[in-house]
Amino acid sequence: MYLKSFQMKNFRKYREENNTIMFVNSDGIRGKRTPPKTEEGKDTPQIDVASATTLIVGKNNAGKTSIIHALTKIIKNTETGGFQISDFNFSYLKECFDEYLKAYGETQKTGAEMTFKPPFMEFVVTIALEEDSKDLLTNLIPFMLLKDIDNGELNIVLRYEAAEKSEFLEAMKSALEKIEKKRSAGEKGSEKADAGKEFQIFLRELEKVRFQIKYYRKHTEEEKKEQQEEQQSEEVEGRFKISDVMDIKFIQANTVRKDEELSDAFNKIISYRYANTVSNKKAQLDEQIDTMNDEITECIQGHHSADINNAIGKIISSDIMGVALSSDITEEKLVRNLLRYAYVEKGMNIPEGQFGLGYTHLVKIVAELIDYMEHYPEEKYNGRINLIAIEEPESFMHPQMQELFITNINDALQVLKDDREKNLNSQLLITTHSSHILNSKIHMGDSLDDICYVYEEGGYACAQNLSNVSVMPDTKEKEKDFKFIKKHIKYKVSEMFFADAVILVEGFAEESILPFYLEQDPILSKRYISIFGISGAHAHLYEKLLKTLRIPAVIVTDLDIKREAKSSGTTQEKISQITELTGHKTTNKTIKHFNGGSDDLSQLGSHIEADNIFVTYQWKIGEYCPTSFEEAFILTNAYNSILNDILKGTKATFYKNTVEQNGTLDFEQNIKRSYEWQKELSNAKGEFASRLLYALVTEPEDKRPILPEYIENGLKWLKEKLGQGNEYGTEQFRAGKEETGR
Repeated sequence: MYLKSFQMKNFRKYREENNTIMFVNSDGIRGKRTPPKTEEGKDTPQIDVASATTLIVGKNNAGKTSIIHALTKIIKNTETGGFQISDFNFSYLKECFDEYLKAYGETQKTGAEMTFKPPFMEFVVTIALEEDSKDLLTNLIPFMLLKDIDNGELNIVLRYEAAEKSEFLEAMKSALEKIEKKRSAGEKGSEKADAGKEFQIFLRELEKVRFQIKYYRKHTEEEKKEQQEEQQSEEVEGRFKISDVMDIKFIQANTVRKDEELSDAFNKIISYRYANTVSNKKAQLDEQIDTMNDEITECIQGHHSADINNAIGKIISSDIMGVALSSDITEEKLVRNLLRYAYVEKGMNIPEGQFGLGYTHLVKIVAELIDYMEHYPEEKYNGRINLIAIEEPESFMHPQMQELFITNINDALQVLKDDREKNLNSQLLITTHSSHILNSKIHMGDSLDDICYVYEEGGYACAQNLSNVSVMPDTKEKEKDFKFIKKHIKYKVSEMFFADAVILVEGFAEESILPFYLEQDPILSKRYISIFGISGAHAHLYEKLLKTLRIPAVIVTDLDIKREAKSSGTTQEKISQITELTGHKTTNKTIKHFNGGSDDLSQLGSHIEADNIFVTYQWKIGEYCPTSFEEAFILTNAYNSILNDILKGTKATFYKNTVEQNGTLDFEQNIKRSYEWQKELSNAKGEFASRLLYALVTEPEDKRPILPEYIENGLKWLKEKLGQGNEYGTEQFRAGKEETGR
C-alpha cells in the first residue's frame, strides 16, 4: 500500500477546491518503472529517487510547507493533531462568524434555539491497495468495505472539530452576547475597526472550545443517496490512530544554526550504532566508567567541595544547605558529547565551524537519512506507509549543487540501503522553489509526472498536479514535441513555475532588450516576470503547460507572411513592402494554432486572447505591415537618432546607400525600405540587439527608442492580468478581435 493522495480543507490557506495533492504511485516507490539510462548509456541505480519522489513546487508563501505540516500534525499528534485555532483558514472562519451573527439575530427575534454548525478542518488520506503486495491491512479494517478492495483504495477522513457541540454553542452564545452588549452600549469606531474587534471576540471565545480529531469513513455514492445530503461520512468509533498505518520523517529547511550542527547529527547516529554493536563489551565498559567516576568524584570532593561549602556556609547554615559534587560520566554522554568532527579537504582536516553552509546543509540531510535508515523498522515494511519529507533542501546551496541534489541523495540512499541490507519502502516528498531541483527531477525521471504545482488564486492556496498527459501538446507529433518541451525546460523554462507571469518571444533581440523595458516600468518591475526565447514559432507547444500553471502569459511572435517567388523560380522575392494583410497567409505555427488552425491573415485581429494567454504580433504601423521585430522597431523609431546610429554601425554600406544619399539624411527611407532593412539585418540580428541594448543602458532616457505598439499592448494586458493595470490603451487595441486585416 502507499499514499495515493492527501486532501486538505479549511487548513491555513487551503479551502474546499484545488486542495488535493497526488503522490507518486507504487511503480515509482518500488522501482518498477523503467528508469532512463544515463548519458553514457548505463542503467540508473536501483533506487530511483526521481521516480519515487513527489515534488511540490511553487513560490514563497504559496502553501508548500503547509502540506508537510498538515501530514506531520495528523500523524504525530493523533488526538488533537497539534492544531490551533490559528491553523484554520481565517477567511473560512470569517464566513462562519458572519453566518453566526446572522443566525443569532434571527434567534433573538424568534426565540428559537441556536443550532450553529461548528467550524472544522478536514483531511482525507487516500491509501492505494495493491493486488500483488503482501501488505498487512489489519489496522485499516474499520475503514474497509468490499468495494474498497475491489477499487484498490480506501479513504480515511480526519476532522478537527469541536469535541462537544454543546460546549461550542455556549462559547458562541457568550461571544455573540458580548458583541451585542458592545453594540447596545454604542461603542463605535469605524465600521472596519468595529468588525475587526467583533471578530477578535469571536476568536477568543473559540479558543476556549476543546477541539479534537475524529475519524470518519466516506460514504459510497449509494450510501449518499440513502443518507441526508450533508452527511458525507460516518464516524469510526474505537481506538484507531493514523500513526498505526503511517509514519513521517520531516527534515526541515535551513537547519544549520550552529557550528556543531553536524556533530550533533552524527553523534546521534554513532550513539545508536554503538549501543547496538558493543553489547559484548558492555560489562567491561561499565566497569571502566565506574572507575573513572570514582576517581573524578574523589578528586573533586577532596579539593573543591569543602571550599565551596565553606563559602556557602558564610551565608546559609551548613545544616540547611550544602553542595555534593560528583562525576556523572555515562556511556551515552561519552558517545554524544565527546566526539568531534573535522572534514578532510586536500589532505587537511578542516574544523566543522569552517565548513561551508551549503555542504553542511547537504551533509545534515544525509545524516538525517542515515538516522532514518538506522531506526527503520523492517517489520513495518508491509504494514505501514513511510514518508520522508524534505523541506526546501536548496538552502545555502549554489545552483550546481541544487541541480545534483536528487542525484546525490539517490546515491547516498543506495549506499545506505546496501550497507544496512534493509528493504526500503518509503515515499519521498520534497518541497522546493528551486528551478534547478525541478530540472533534476524532470530529467532524471524523464517525466513531468508526480509534480504538484502550488499557487495562490483569490487569496487561497491551490494545488495543481502535473503529469505528462496534462502538459503534452495537442499536435500530430505530440511525442516529439513533448520531448522538445522537456529539453527546453532544462535550459530555462522551469523558471515559469515560480514566476508571476511569463513572456515567450521568438528572437534573440526581444529576449535581450525586453528585460530593460520591464525594469523601467513602475508596475512590472515589481513583479517577477520571466522572459523565454523559444527559437522559432514553437510557443503554441506550451499552451497546455501555461494553462495548467494559470499564470498570465504573453506570446510575442512574428507574422511570418508567406512570400511568393517569381515565376522564373529565382529566390528573389516579389513583395518587399506589405500594406495590407488581406489575401496573405502566415507560416507561423503559433498564429495558426491560436487562429483555429487557419493560416489566412485576412480576418486576423490585432491579437488573440485565450484564457491566460495573450498572443501578439506585428500590426500595421503607418502605411506598412511589418513582419518581424526588427522591421517593426525600425518603423516605430524611423526618425530616432539612437536607432539610426545603431543601423549605421551595424550595416554601414546599406545605411549610406539608403538614408545618407547625396550628403543628406533621409530618415523616410527607413520607412519606405523597412523590409529591405529586415532582410539586411537577417544575418546580423545579434549585433543589432547588442548595440541596441548598449544604447538603451547608456543613452539619456528622453532619447531612447520606444517599443512597437504590438509589444506595448501585450505589456498593458499583462498589467491588467496582474491586477495593477489600467485600461488597455489604444482604440485599436480595445477593438481587438473585431478588427480585420488591412
